[in-house]
Amino acid sequence: MDKEILEVEVEFDLDTFNKQKQLWKESNVKNYKFVYQLLYHYKDEITVKDGKNVKHESNATIDSIYEDIENTFHKSNKKTHSPNDFILYGINVEYDEINHIPIKQDNYYYSDDDGYSENVYTYLIKDFKRLL
Repeated sequence: MDKEILEVEVEFDLDTFNKQKQLWKESNVKNYKFVYQLLYHYKDEITVKDGKNVKHESNATIDSIYEDIENTFHKSNKKTHSPNDFILYGINVEYDEINHIPIKQDNYYYSDDDGYSENVYTYLIKDFKRLL
């Protein structure tokens, strides 16, 4: 039996996201460190010099994290899905209002394959420090 195709509009505050991203870019911070974590999966201490990640397995920078959030939204928003896909339906981002970085990102997914299930993936930025 074929299941219907769904078009999902992802809940996301794009206006606040764009404002915070622009303020981050305008701050022109190129040297900093932070801890980046996907809750319950991995944790990495990141050092960025001249805008580039200098010594860690991930290539994460604040710029690349902003880019990943935006790409995740655009990849899923108003796209068609089969009900048994793992479907993104919401992104919630909390910001550090001083440094204009996304300190917490929750991605909300659901699937209806073999029974309805929901999952949340939480990304955290902790201990952000500007370096000279």
